[in-house]
Order: sequence, then structure tokens, then C-alpha cells
Amino acid sequence: MMKKYLIIALLSVGLIACGAARSESSAASEPMTSESMGAPMPEAAPAADMAKMAPDANMATRASGSLAPLAAGERLVVRDANLSIQAADVNAVDQQLRALVSTEQGFVLNSSTYGADQDLVINLTIKVPSAKLDSVITSIEKMAHKVVSRGMSGSDVTEEYVDLEGRLTALNASRDRLLELLRKAEKVEDAVAVNMALTDVQSQLEQVTGRMRYLRQSAAM
Repeated sequence: MMKKYLIIALLSVGLIACGAARSESSAASEPMTSESMGAPMPEAAPAADMAKMAPDANMATRASGSLAPLAAGERLVVRDANLSIQAADVNAVDQQLRALVSTEQGFVLNSSTYGADQDLVINLTIKVPSAKLDSVITSIEKMAHKVVSRGMSGSDVTEEYVDLEGRLTALNASRDRLLELLRKAEKVEDAVAVNMALTDVQSQLEQVTGRMRYLRQSAAM
């Protein structure tokens, strides 16, 4: 009698975290010399020297440039599917499934095996392009001796993404205003205060662009 083994394929879309890329921007200032240690702090410095204290203002612009605004009517939906199947040869189906995922430009995120012989179970978590999800599920079901269960869910993250777009626009405007203030600063303490505000805005920009990139990648895979 043909033995039947259980293999579980979990097509989990958008469950992997991207953190936002971190910059290593730092404030640069002129070191104090032995001659200047005994001299009073100057009340003004050239605008060019003040600007050196600012974080990399172009970094957020470069990051947000790869995040195109949503087109009219476009939705960002993160899709998840769960599939459990039985197969006569679990190991053979496992290899076929991995080859299928690779062919469809996806990858295996997690894999675990337990049991043996007729009780062998393989759990897989895979990621595939969203556009290929339905066809991949159909192909996996064709490998099965029996489909035990299937399920699919989706999460619409369009509203969150649009909110982040608005926040990104506001942060970019704040950064530009701060850069202008930094160029006009005449006192060192004013430049230091503006630089601190710039650093905070830069950090927020990186968080926003990181989250936007994560949402786009999650909806795409």
C-alpha cells in the first residue's frame, strides 16, 4: 500500500522585517588648538563652516527617490497563503517545490523537518513574487496526493503608505528650512541648535523611507 506523508507549505508574504538603512552621518567641527584654548569663543563663523556640522542632507533625498508615489487607484496589498498537502514521497516533493520557487524568482525563508517514515513532516515558509502566488499554489497542489487544507489572507497597507508619503513630504520641507537656517546662522550656538534639529529630522526621514520600502517590498513578494 502506498504510504502518504504530510508536507506543509506556508507561503508567507511580507513577514520579513527591513529595517531602515542607517546612515553614519556625524557632526564635524574644527578641533581646538593650544592657541585658541585661551582665547574667547568667536561670536560668528563662516556659513560654509557651519554647514559642515549638518548631517548628510542628500541621503534622505536619495532614499526617497526610489520610492515612487502610488499611481491613481493603485493599492498595496500584502498577501499570505497557507497550504497543507499530503504526498507519497515527501522528500521528492520538497525538492520539486524548492525548484519551483527558485524558477519563479522566490526563495525559501524557513524550513524544518520532524518525524520519520510515514510520519515525516516538512514545514516550509517561502516567498514568491505576489503576481506568481496563485500560479505557485496551483503548481504545489498538483504535486500533492491530497490537499489537506488551504487558506489565503490579505492586508491592505495603502492607507499607511499614503500617510507615510505625506509625512515624508513634510519632513523634507522641514529639512530644507533647517538647512536654510544653518546657512544663515551667525552664532556657533545657533548653528549647533539647528544641527541637532537636522539630525532629528534625518533620523525620522530614514525611519519613514525604511518603512515605505518595507511595505513596497512586502506587497511585491
